[in-house]
Amino acid sequence: MHYRINRTARLVEGDRSSARESLWFPATWGNHKNPTTELFYLLLTVKTRIADARPHLRALKKLCGTWNQLPDVPPDKIRPILDPLGFGAKRTKILMVVADRIRHDFSCVSLNRLKRQPIETSLAYLRTLPFVGEKVARCVALYTLNGDISPMDTHATRVLSRTGVLPRDIDPKKAHAWIDRLVEPGASYRLHVNLLAHGQQCCKAIAPQCTHCPLILFCRYAR
Repeated sequence: MHYRINRTARLVEGDRSSARESLWFPATWGNHKNPTTELFYLLLTVKTRIADARPHLRALKKLCGTWNQLPDVPPDKIRPILDPLGFGAKRTKILMVVADRIRHDFSCVSLNRLKRQPIETSLAYLRTLPFVGEKVARCVALYTLNGDISPMDTHATRVLSRTGVLPRDIDPKKAHAWIDRLVEPGASYRLHVNLLAHGQQCCKAIAPQCTHCPLILFCRYAR
């Protein structure tokens, strides 16, 4: 099983060498090194396209000046920025509640203190934040805290279940316990970003492009 998941990671990443398909795998998904910015970015990407969230995050940061001001900004000034993403009122509430909680815990809206803590301690804290689930907590740890940990979203779960690495039709929320036992040290970042891209562009939920897939030789879905 370890061989299969590591082979999967290498094949998906190796697909980047194709000039035609390199467009599927951007060098970045717009993630940020700052853990606070990354957390708000991830919360904005829920139920919306990643590319759509980026300009709205920039507009929100410009409005606030610094994230420490976010809890004090009137909601009616934030909502127009987030309305185009859908669920503007709900998104506004989520960001303000999370920002207020962080400021309560650290006296400022900053998660930089987590960089000096063991990764498990940081993860445990992130999981306590309102509206922050396991996947978002792991993404913050992976992208900003040097955590060698694999977040599992619907795309990654779909690819790995179709290739037999994970049980068929497994709930993404339950996939984290599986993946932690299977990924070799140092492979988490490579695996995550490539499975995300592969799931979005090739191994789609509907009409997957199996004829272009580098994993087709051992994919049980394509047989």
